[in-house]
Amino acid sequence: MRGDAAPLDVTAEAMPAMPPLTEADRARQLAREGRITLDHSKLQYGPAMRWFVQYPETAQKGGPRAFSDWNREHLAFVVWTGDRFELREKVPRSQWPCDPVAPGDRACGGFPDSGPDLFVTAGSSAPMAASGP
Repeated sequence: MRGDAAPLDVTAEAMPAMPPLTEADRARQLAREGRITLDHSKLQYGPAMRWFVQYPETAQKGGPRAFSDWNREHLAFVVWTGDRFELREKVPRSQWPCDPVAPGDRACGGFPDSGPDLFVTAGSSAPMAASGP
């Protein structure tokens, strides 16, 4: 911002659109009462956010894109590159770290990190194709 110029919202330029969903995915999510959410809770620990679907506890758990023990389904990560955010299928643990735990507690054992997460790896990640404006 310079001088008395009005602030400019650059969110649309820096942030990619939500990951594309197939009609079958959308129908399944609606049938199971899924709610799409962007999790920004780990930005204080790493440069990523995560798109996911949260299902009610009564919905059937599991599936190829399920992660953790909290009835969630992975859609994509959104990772800050220094200039903009990019959609990614997987990220290394360094970009999606576990929340801190109390001394003596199991690392990555608490909400929301409990359970397996096939989309967080020990190595590097590659960008995924994304549709955008």
